Amino acid sequence: MNPCIEDFTEAQYRQLLGLMMTTWSPRFFDAYKEEGRICLWRHDVDISLHRARRLAEIEHAEGLCSTYFIWLHSPYYSVLEREVGILLKKVEGLGHRLGLHFDVAYYQDTIGEQEVLEERIVGEKRLLSDLVGCEVESISYHNSSNVPAALVSGCEIVGGMVNARSQRIRETFGYCSDSNGYWRSRRLRTVLEEGQDERLHVLTHPVWWTPTAMPPRERVSRCIQGRYAQHQSLYDAEIEGHGRENIR
Repeated sequence: MNPCIEDFTEAQYRQLLGLMMTTWSPRFFDAYKEEGRICLWRHDVDISLHRARRLAEIEHAEGLCSTYFIWLHSPYYSVLEREVGILLKKVEGLGHRLGLHFDVAYYQDTIGEQEVLEERIVGEKRLLSDLVGCEVESISYHNSSNVPAALVSGCEIVGGMVNARSQRIRETFGYCSDSNGYWRSRRLRTVLEEGQDERLHVLTHPVWWTPTAMPPRERVSRCIQGRYAQHQSLYDAEIEGHGRENIR
């Protein structure tokens, strides 16, 4: 089976965590200057908070704490929804930290210089911190490769937050990512088994890690259909709760 299908299950994820912790010590992003064999384990939550919550539970059971970067402009979930707020607090309550996944492209028509960009970043940091009731201390950029380099700072600290893709982190940590549901450069299991990176930065996206193996597009469809069914049930329950006719 193709690794982009068979690798991405909850059982495989649990194994990968075990492999990582035999060689590296997991750290939050504020420890990026620390020497030794450390691992920055990160999630960019683009699509599914339910999958994020599940990975957070698995990590908690395995003794790992990681950072979940939340996208305020995701078309797949809204941080203003009550259930999403509950999920975020559950993730944080398991000992993990929440970061800001900032989408420069959302402001592409209004941002023309770094100073204005930082104002937007600080505003989003404040909003997310208020919503979850804890200080947001790290930031990652959404699809930064599609944004002019002048607008994506390589600085270590941006808007008072550690930049997960600062020049220093890029230069001093080995990197492995599951973007788009496959290993973009190196297969994570191989990286962990070989253990050649002194310091390691791992990026995962929770939507790809499911109970059973399936193609990446099917995983996304699974999340979309689940959200549709949930909202349909919510509508039906509200109609019934108000004693009104649910005309079909």
